[in-house]
Amino acid sequence: VLENTLYGRIIASLGFWFYALLCAVAVISAIIALFRRPETVPFFRAAAILLGLAGPSAGIYSAGLVHFGAAFSASKENIFFREDETPSAYARCTVFAFSKTGTITDGDYAVSEVVPVGISEEELLKVAALAECRSQHPIAKTLRNAAGLPEGLAPEKLLNVEEIPGKGVSSFYDGSQIYVGNAEFLEEHGIWFQVPSRSGSAIHVAVDNTYRGYIMISDELREGAFEALEELRAAGAVSLVMLTGDVRSAAKTLASSLNFDLVKAGLSPKEKGSAVRYLRSSGGDKARIACVGDGVHDSEMFQESDISICFDAKEESDADLMIYSSDLFTLPSSLRICRKAKQILSIGWSVLAAEKLLLCILGLTSVISPALVLSLDPILGIAAVIYALSSFRLERRDAQTE
Repeated sequence: VLENTLYGRIIASLGFWFYALLCAVAVISAIIALFRRPETVPFFRAAAILLGLAGPSAGIYSAGLVHFGAAFSASKENIFFREDETPSAYARCTVFAFSKTGTITDGDYAVSEVVPVGISEEELLKVAALAECRSQHPIAKTLRNAAGLPEGLAPEKLLNVEEIPGKGVSSFYDGSQIYVGNAEFLEEHGIWFQVPSRSGSAIHVAVDNTYRGYIMISDELREGAFEALEELRAAGAVSLVMLTGDVRSAAKTLASSLNFDLVKAGLSPKEKGSAVRYLRSSGGDKARIACVGDGVHDSEMFQESDISICFDAKEESDADLMIYSSDLFTLPSSLRICRKAKQILSIGWSVLAAEKLLLCILGLTSVISPALVLSLDPILGIAAVIYALSSFRLERRDAQTE
C-alpha cells in the first residue's frame, strides 16, 4: 500500500524509526528552547510543526477506504478479494497463466467421436467408463454419462485403480489390465496407438496391452473468450500463457486462435506449478504472476503464483481472488478496478506527501503560523479521504469506456 510514493517507501522501510527520529528532533528542539533564551522560541515552533505533520493518518485512512472501495465495486460483479492487500498486489500483475479447462473453456466435456479397434463403440465406451468410474475428473464423468453408467457405481471386479494426473488411469477389471489416457500414457507402457485423424483431445484405451481405440472429447470455448483476453491485455496484462494437460497439437491450435503468447501442453497438475516457477525465473524479480484456474486441479500452480484467481468458483477455495461468475469479462474488469484503485492511492499519497512538505516549509520559514499549519493539515487530509471515496464508483461500465 505504501510503496507507491517516495514518502510511502520511506515509511514502509523505516517504520517505527522514521517516527522515532521525527519525535526525537521535535523533543530536542523543545529542550533546547527551554534552556536557552526566549529568542529561541522558533525551536518550539519547529517542534510543534514536526510533530503535527509527522503522522500520515489521513493517508492510512484513505488507503483503507480505497481498498474497501475496490472490494465493494468488485463485489457487484461477484468478484471477492481474500485479503485487504489483494487489490494492490493484483494491480501489479502483468503475466497471466491460465489453466485451460474450466477457465477459457466451459469445462463441460462431450464425446464427439468414438473410433473402436476390434470391438464395438458401445464396448469401447463401457470399458473406458468402467476404468474411470472412481475418478472425479470431469472427463471421467463425461465417459460414464456417455456409456450410461450410473453415478457412484463401484464394481467389485474393479481392482488396483491408479490415477496418474495429466495422463490417465490404470486398473484391473475382471482380470484384464485396462489403460485409459492420453497418447503419452500408452507410450510409457509400450502400447501402439492410432493417431486421430483430426485435432482435439483423444482418450486412448488399451486392454491387456492390446489397443482398442480412442474417444474424442470436445470442450467448447467460453463465449467471448478472444475478446475478453484482448481486453485483459488492454487492462494491463503484458503476457498471456496457457497451461494444459492436452496434447501439444490440440493445445497449440487453441492457443493460436486466442492469441496466447506462450502455451505449455501435456502438463500434470504438479508440472503446472513447475511451469509457473519457470515463468517467474524467466521474467526476473519484477515478474508478478496471476494464475487463473477452476480451483479444483490447480493448487500446485496457485501455490507458485503471486495472485491466485479461482474462476467460475462453485465453492470456497484458498485463492486470493474468487470470481463467482462464468463471464470471462470479469477478469479484465477486476484488473481495471484494481489498477484504478492503485492509481487513486498513488495520487492520494503523492498529494499528501507534497502537502505535508509544503506546510513544513511554510511553517519552518515562518510564512504561516504553526496554528495555521496544524489547522490546514487535517483539512487537507480530509480532502484526501474524500478523494479516496471515489474508489467506490469503480464499476465495469466506467472502466470499459476509459
